[in-house]
Amino acid sequence: MNDAQRDYDIARLRTFIAIAKTGDLQAAAEQLKTSHAQVSVRLRSLEDHLGVELFKRTPSGMILTAAGAALLPEARAILAESTPTPFASDMIRGVKVNGRFALPIPSSGHRSGATNRTARIGQRFSRISAG
Repeated sequence: MNDAQRDYDIARLRTFIAIAKTGDLQAAAEQLKTSHAQVSVRLRSLEDHLGVELFKRTPSGMILTAAGAALLPEARAILAESTPTPFASDMIRGVKVNGRFALPIPSSGHRSGATNRTARIGQRFSRISAG
């Protein structure tokens, strides 16, 4: 999958989540800072791609179908995975990150694994120390 396709897929999932949250195409468009038509196109495209109807369209708004309800937690998880953390964003931009971190060690005493992870983090991020 190329970057353009990935971005388009992410946009469709963001649109789906916004509609699920607001229950309304216009409110979703406002939340996403786009047009009602664009929201409608993205939703139709996602439904066509998946081969299912994700919402029941009613006079009072959009209601998730069973398929939509099943997709919603997955869509949220995909977006969470695709959104860089502030730390990752800083690293991408080349910002020098300083600080200390704590690594919990289970009471079962598996300290060697924690020590190895700590060493790897220290090697990769020289300005961060364990504490």
